[in-house]
Amino acid sequence: MLTQTDYDAELSRIETEIASLTAKTHERDAGRDRARRIVYKRYQHASLRGDFRALRAVDGEVDALIDPQCPDPDMLYLKANIGFKFHRLDIVRDALASSPVLRDGMAGRALRADLDAQQGRYHQAQDAYRAIIDADRSWDNLARLAHLEYKLGDIDKAERLFEEAEDELTAKEMRHFAWLELQRGLLDLSRGRHAEADMHYGRAERAYTGHWMVAEHRAELLAARGEGDAAAALYENVVANTPRPELMQALGELYAFIGRDEQAEHWYANANASYLESVERGEVHYLHHLADFHSDVRMDGEQAVHWAAQDLALRGNYATLAAWAWALYRAGRFADAVAPMERALASGVTDARLLDQAATVMQAAGRNAEALARRAREINPRLSGFHVHR
Repeated sequence: MLTQTDYDAELSRIETEIASLTAKTHERDAGRDRARRIVYKRYQHASLRGDFRALRAVDGEVDALIDPQCPDPDMLYLKANIGFKFHRLDIVRDALASSPVLRDGMAGRALRADLDAQQGRYHQAQDAYRAIIDADRSWDNLARLAHLEYKLGDIDKAERLFEEAEDELTAKEMRHFAWLELQRGLLDLSRGRHAEADMHYGRAERAYTGHWMVAEHRAELLAARGEGDAAAALYENVVANTPRPELMQALGELYAFIGRDEQAEHWYANANASYLESVERGEVHYLHHLADFHSDVRMDGEQAVHWAAQDLALRGNYATLAAWAWALYRAGRFADAVAPMERALASGVTDARLLDQAATVMQAAGRNAEALARRAREINPRLSGFHVHR
């Protein structure tokens, strides 16, 4: 008999709690508080599964529970978190503006700093995270700053902060521990340190078994190490249980990487169809993926420019600037690509792939790019291996 994984056990527990709360509709004192508890549990369930369809439904339920005349800060906080998942920064700003209680509390201050980071105000976000940590040294605030320090190139500081974040966790918070280990593994992978990444992913799997996110990260590592068939088998299993289009694209790119073009095209078609369905619903969280898809899968510069421009209009950070520049490069507009790429580099973010793309853009525009290319390889000597666009 197979042992139930931690992931499945947590999903089952949340489902049981939702069923129990839903069954109490006859209780006169349940009312609005019960509805809030149900919607929060549904949010947990959808987030754990990575299910955007379910999150859309939860978003509607949250809206129904927010009284415009006297909005509940807890529901607004939930609304803001859903807004971030869908890259709707306007929703986050509106939620914060609707409640001074939320805006000025610790949770609201963290959300405001997250907004700064999403809009490319990295040093402003850095200062805000540090001030928040001085007042509330929680694991998630430490992780926020750790991620930003990593992006800004201070790997040692990021490592220390991730370690400290883990120290703040209790024995009951192993899913959070696993997530932190995945972040530490990604940090190592971005530096070409495969053995260290494998160690962190192993810790994540032992801490919280069965999570699709751990399997997806391990599949990327297997592919980067040249174990393409094993990586593909693992990705197939992940996509079967979590059919998100970015995972389909990653599987397609893996099949292309190992020379299985027919299977690659199957997953590319599925990914693109799902991306476009999302856009047709008015959603924006896959714009960045569409820009990437047309830049690096279809090599269609004009389509890449179309999607990258829409994403950049919403979020002016280093990633959207770089995606815009890379799309212009793919479209053959080398001179136009220089300015946005220079702005991406000026952000202070230190990323091997950013530097590598910048070197390609600058060289195409007739600039000397040797230093950029050398720096990219210094950061990650294994840069040419398989990687996932995140």
